[in-house]
Amino acid sequence: MYGIIINILEWLAGIIASLIVVFGTQLINDRYFSPKQELRNLLRKVVYTLDYYALIIDNPGAVDKETEKEAMYEVRKVAMELMTFTANYPKMKYKHLSAKDLESLGPDLVGISNSIGIINPGYSVYDALQRIRRIICKEWSDVH
Repeated sequence: MYGIIINILEWLAGIIASLIVVFGTQLINDRYFSPKQELRNLLRKVVYTLDYYALIIDNPGAVDKETEKEAMYEVRKVAMELMTFTANYPKMKYKHLSAKDLESLGPDLVGISNSIGIINPGYSVYDALQRIRRIICKEWSDVH
């Protein structure tokens, strides 16, 4: 009788230990690895969006208004995704990028979005692009 109780307790202890390992692993993944992967994908999306719409961003009036609106929308969309991410993870760092660097990307992207199609914007698109590239280029080979 005593042996059966010991076997049942060992079996329950094994199940509980397995559950702790599974939930602990899932918690670590959700808190650390998934956000890093999401940030990496967002940075890739920023690079892609700026490269894809480079002609429109650098040359106001080079294309029709509908294409400019599309570019404005896409740049604004990626800016909002990045700003939402940094709001949800305010202390997130990614390799050599600090949380402050990541927070500064969103407003620069919004400024670029607002300046698309304007011939002489009061906002320096070139300076914003340089700041974004300087920040992202810290890890450019890993992002691009």
